[in-house]
Parts: sequence; C-alpha cells; structure tokens
Amino acid sequence: MKSLILLLITLSLLLDGKSQSIQLCGHRGVMYPEQAENALSGFRWVATQVKPDTMMVEIDLRKSKEGTIYLMHDETVDRTTNGTGKISELSDTYLNSLYLKTSSGAQTTEHIPTFKEVLAFAQRNPVKLMLDVKIDIWEEVIQHVRAANLEERCLVLTFKVDYSKRVAAASRTIGLSCLITSQEEWKAIDALQIPAQQLVAYISAKTDSSLINLLKSKKIKVMTDVSEYLRHNAKPLNAEEYANKVKQQSLDILISDFPVEAWKGVR
Repeated sequence: MKSLILLLITLSLLLDGKSQSIQLCGHRGVMYPEQAENALSGFRWVATQVKPDTMMVEIDLRKSKEGTIYLMHDETVDRTTNGTGKISELSDTYLNSLYLKTSSGAQTTEHIPTFKEVLAFAQRNPVKLMLDVKIDIWEEVIQHVRAANLEERCLVLTFKVDYSKRVAAASRTIGLSCLITSQEEWKAIDALQIPAQQLVAYISAKTDSSLINLLKSKKIKVMTDVSEYLRHNAKPLNAEEYANKVKQQSLDILISDFPVEAWKGVR
C-alpha cells in the first residue's frame, strides 16, 4: 500500500507539470516595484522566500572608468540610481556614493554592488548566479569567478557564437548558456563541441518542439524567460501558467521578473 501511495504521488507531480528539479532564476535579481534591481537586498529577500538551492539570480555586469566591475543593466546609471552618466566614464568614488532606486523610482539606502561583493554573497549562500556580461570582459569575469571557486555555480549568458566560443575556451567548468532557437543556431553551437553538462540552451516561445526534444535527448538543459514586464503588463502570471510553461517546453531553468510567484507555481 505504501508503495502504491508513493507511485500515485510521483505520477501526480508529473501530470501537473511541476518539477522538483526546476531551477528558477530572478531576472536582475528581482523586479518588484518596491525593490531595486541588481541589488544585494533583493537577492537576500528572494533567498528567504524560496528554497535557496533551487534559486538562481541573473545579474548584469559593466565596468567603471577605473576598471571595477559593478552590477548595472543600463549603459548609464540614470534610471537605477540617483546619479547620472555612463558607468564606463564614472569613477569608483562617484559610483560608490550613489544610491539605488526601486523599480518604481524611490531612492533606497543601498549602494551599487560590485561583482566581488556578489561573489562573496554567493560563497556564503547556496544561490547560483547567471551572468549577463554587457561588455567585452568575458575572460576577466571568468577569472573572478574562478578565484571565488564558483565556476560550478555560475552560468554565463552568450547571445553570439563568437562569445560562446570564447567562454568555452576560457572554462570547461562554468555553465554556458547559448542562444539556440532554431536548427541553424543549434548547428553553429554544436560545431563548438561544448560538453553537454556545461551547455544550457536558451530557447524562445517559438522554438520548435522537435529541436527541444533533440536537445533533451543529448542531455542538454533547456532554459527560457517569461519577461512579465514586457509581455504581461509588468504583473506575475498565475501559478498554473508558470507550471504549464515549464511542462510545455520541458524546461530545466525558467527566468522570471517575479521569481517568488514563479517558484510557487512550479515547485
């Protein structure tokens, strides 16, 4: 009887599309109106709301005038801080004096985090990092990750084959996300001979199921985004919609602007 009950529970989980192994990724950490994006406070908050070892945070990396790597999505600091100017033209002293703003525009008491600060946070917490490298510093970013002994807990986003090739050459341990939305893109990435355990295929809502099945047959993880801010009027989906998204595209990783709601939907 006990075996039958366990079997029924397992079948129920499979049928409703929910997965115990799905990895949720918070886009820019979080994008809730009352919180700042690319902020350590957001990372800490998410870690208290979900099971940390199932969570990943996506961060954006740019360099200051002096060469320090900071978390910043935009080319300028205008939208997300109380300062102005291109981050590449600003000194560390100026950047460190700025305060982040929430997604709704309210100023916080939190400064722009550096990449080293976030790596230190990851060393103390089981959360994984997804790295969106906004400028040509691929090898430098990987060096920092390696120095922090976090290669196995980081995933680098690449959207061009040349960048994928460089990351693969720099590390055979760090996770490597490649844009694979068509057979043509798959052929280009397949030619790089990246190990399946290192590769993550970034697909789109329109990616053909035959390609997804091919990737899964090769033990390659599949990932996509929800982009609620762009596609859902900046509001979370309901729980069933998140679960269906995972089931329909056989996802291993789901990127969401609202990771807590997404996590509740697929757990």
